[in-house]
Amino acid sequence: VGVLSWLAGCSSAPPPADAKVHILQSGTGDGSGMASEVTGALTVGKDGCAGIDGALAVWPSGTSWSDADDALRLTSGQLIKRGAQVSGTGGQVAPATARSAVVPADAAVPCDWTGAFVILFNAGSVVS
Repeated sequence: VGVLSWLAGCSSAPPPADAKVHILQSGTGDGSGMASEVTGALTVGKDGCAGIDGALAVWPSGTSWSDADDALRLTSGQLIKRGAQVSGTGGQVAPATARSAVVPADAAVPCDWTGAFVILFNAGSVVS
């Protein structure tokens, strides 16, 4: 079980709550892949990209941001507020590996890829 507690380069304040939040998504899949449990607090970096405990994350396809609720909308429809715990299967990977999983590829542009690792949820996995 991998519990994330290391902050990956998010030392400055997050963007204002009304700033656009970017959700990086992977392609579709069956949930198979890395076997670690990823658990941590939902954060939004200074670049406006959603992550876990300050590390950039690539979410399963269908994950979105609800501006009206200022929360992450999971594929199940569940809303996760900033700072709330989120968990799913996946793991920590090198930024280049995670970036290659982002669909569409140009969606990765606004995010800061300089952290030591990126959280990659398995494509099609259930996040709660």
